[in-house]
Amino acid sequence: MIGRSLLVVGIVVGGMAMAAPATATGKMDSLVECMWQEAPTSTARYIDNQDKAKEAALFMRAVMPCQGSMNIDLKQLKKRLAAARPSEIRPDKETDASAFMCTKDASGEDHCAPVEE
Repeated sequence: MIGRSLLVVGIVVGGMAMAAPATATGKMDSLVECMWQEAPTSTARYIDNQDKAKEAALFMRAVMPCQGSMNIDLKQLKKRLAAARPSEIRPDKETDASAFMCTKDASGEDHCAPVEE
């Protein structure tokens, strides 16, 4: 009886563990699709970016129109975005959204400027 109960618990736990990556994959696929539909220009800039200082701001600009959990693996997201890159990059649907990069000078004063296009 105890052996059978452990087997059932093992099957349930195993099934839940297998379902979690599938759910995460589905959420990431939805996010990739949304980013390419809603902010294709910003998404392309985010993928092509080589400046680590601008990466977070470019990501925020690309992901702003998409709702959902931001608990994602950014390296995996970038790979998926690159794999799903459309042949033609259209302008973003909403062009008024701005991402800002803020730094502190030697005196501790903030200096914020829009991320360069």
